[in-house]
Amino acid sequence: MIAHDYIVLDLETQRSIQEVGGRSQFHKLGVSIAVIYDSTIDTTEVYREERISELIRRLQNAEQIVGFNVLHFDYPVLSGYGAVDWQKLPTIDLMRHIIGSLGFRLSLDNLARSTLNVQKSATGLQAIQW
Repeated sequence: MIAHDYIVLDLETQRSIQEVGGRSQFHKLGVSIAVIYDSTIDTTEVYREERISELIRRLQNAEQIVGFNVLHFDYPVLSGYGAVDWQKLPTIDLMRHIIGSLGFRLSLDNLARSTLNVQKSATGLQAIQW
């Protein structure tokens, strides 16, 4: 169940998994941009790399964090910026719930097409190029 006050998190990286040496190196990807929606103040906020410490403080103080694959992607990427026990943050990872319900992974694009009849406007690799 989602708390009354929650933050929705998504981020894009500076480098690709291939550039940093594979999936065990998420902490080296670097954040190009992170965006949160904060339900408490009904606003969206953008964080570039120079403000990541501020973002991390916001996440640590959040009543609830919601994301898509946040436990296995966003948090490991953010781990490159500080020693935080990411697994202890109050997190709802939509990917984990999808796998638990369906028994397999879905891409965010497939999920958006199936549930909202919209598609993603770009990929993570395109975001790196930009």
